[in-house]
Amino acid sequence: MIGGTPVWQIRNVSAQNSFNGHNSHNVHFGLGDATVVDSLEITWPSGDVKVMTSVNTDQFLTVTEDIPSGFLHANFTADSIQFINQGSATVNFRDLSVTDPNSPITSREWDFNNDGIIDSNDPNPSWTYSQPGSYTVTLSVSNGVNTESQTRTDYIFMTGLVPIIDVNTLTVNLGMIDVNTPRVDTTFYVHNNGGAMDSIMVTLDPDNVNPPSAVSVTPTEFELAPGDSQAVTFTVFPSDISPNGPFMTPKVIIDSR
Repeated sequence: MIGGTPVWQIRNVSAQNSFNGHNSHNVHFGLGDATVVDSLEITWPSGDVKVMTSVNTDQFLTVTEDIPSGFLHANFTADSIQFINQGSATVNFRDLSVTDPNSPITSREWDFNNDGIIDSNDPNPSWTYSQPGSYTVTLSVSNGVNTESQTRTDYIFMTGLVPIIDVNTLTVNLGMIDVNTPRVDTTFYVHNNGGAMDSIMVTLDPDNVNPPSAVSVTPTEFELAPGDSQAVTFTVFPSDISPNGPFMTPKVIIDSR
């Protein structure tokens, strides 16, 4: 009762997994002139409900969930689950299972790649993935009373080594060019910042350049190893161009395999 009126107040405690997003586990109730709380009801994520009655106000309470006899819930986490441009990756797993303190976990079975083979019985094992793909992970635990499993589908993802192609320019502005100039060259570079070889194709779209042969690009095909760069030269033959406007917008298109 607050001010002679029956009042229910609700507070939610939710654990977040974003940076600085975890809510406080402390909750505050404004109770006005009340000196006693008729009933305090706590509903736990497991569905268990704890009710406390005739609770004095103006105090902090620490409440812990009662774990039922024989209770067991399988759960786990990993220190990293996504690997981009890596040929192999070692993942450290951690068992987060909850059990009745009087019935401790007696066995664990990990399957790290969904092949039905038990890969480890350790509580906090490590496993190395050496092939690209998505991997489903299962942990089965037993406390001598119950057995529970947790499966995370496509939990680990690894691309393997892949090429990452980058070009050091998006636009080349040649400015004003004398139409009597026989040739103008400009060079840009294509880089492979990844971990695998790639095949590069360079094509030219002359757009509004007339005739199209007044522009060219070389080379048009090449292999690019990891960490390497290739110079590509774009050439204009101004004296060959038939003027059709102040601006011309040919395009160089770079494709990889």
